[in-house]
Amino acid sequence: MWYPKRKVNTPFEWRWSIPMIGLFLVVADFLYFYAISYEGSLISVISALRRGGVIISFTLGAMMFNEKNVKQKGWLLIGILAGVIILLFGSKK
Repeated sequence: MWYPKRKVNTPFEWRWSIPMIGLFLVVADFLYFYAISYEGSLISVISALRRGGVIISFTLGAMMFNEKNVKQKGWLLIGILAGVIILLFGSKK
């Protein structure tokens, strides 16, 4: 539905952030898989750190883009963080 009217509604604008986001995602995945390749590494802790990055995306998205559904998405974020906390407590012996 967007494609036929893209020039009228939202024309594409090239920004350097587009390839940089891709580059940072590849680097983050590389570091994640490198961290779990160590013997004895706690997968649940590493996974919790990776999921914790959602907080940064949520906060910056809400501030920079004036998100209108902050409350609804905030409740979902609380659910994700509750899962991360459960993982962390579950990994303690």
